[in-house]
Amino acid sequence: LSADSQRAAEWNLSLQAKNLDSPGFEEDQYGLALEVPLSFVRLESEANNSQLQAVNREYSLAREQLVQQLHRRWLFLSGQAEILQEKQQLLARASSLTQEIAGQLQELAATNEIAQEIALRRLMEDVDTRTEARINALLMQQNNAMQRQAAGLPL
Repeated sequence: LSADSQRAAEWNLSLQAKNLDSPGFEEDQYGLALEVPLSFVRLESEANNSQLQAVNREYSLAREQLVQQLHRRWLFLSGQAEILQEKQQLLARASSLTQEIAGQLQELAATNEIAQEIALRRLMEDVDTRTEARINALLMQQNNAMQRQAAGLPL
């Protein structure tokens, strides 16, 4: 309790001494008295209780909202991970097909059976497909890191 507080009340300390002297009997008595104000003991009031309950409700509500937000984030990231995995499989298949096509186009271009412009476009599509597969792999790694973060796991 702070001494300069408005709630501070006086404390009283008193010492008492008595000497009892009677025929055949003598006694010295010493006493110590301490008066502590009731404001020293923290009494729970109805206002304090309602304020504590309000703070508890606010905390519980904020915690529940955070848990729901994390759950929604986890579900979103899980769904996104599935989509990215399917996309990666399709891109891997497309990449192998474009490699085969690129090989065939080089043979056709060497014998001048196909225009150079068409061969170059197909080769650029092959490069684009491979690049998209690499970018998708990076997105999968990013998604995995975000899932671990949402779950509270270290990277």
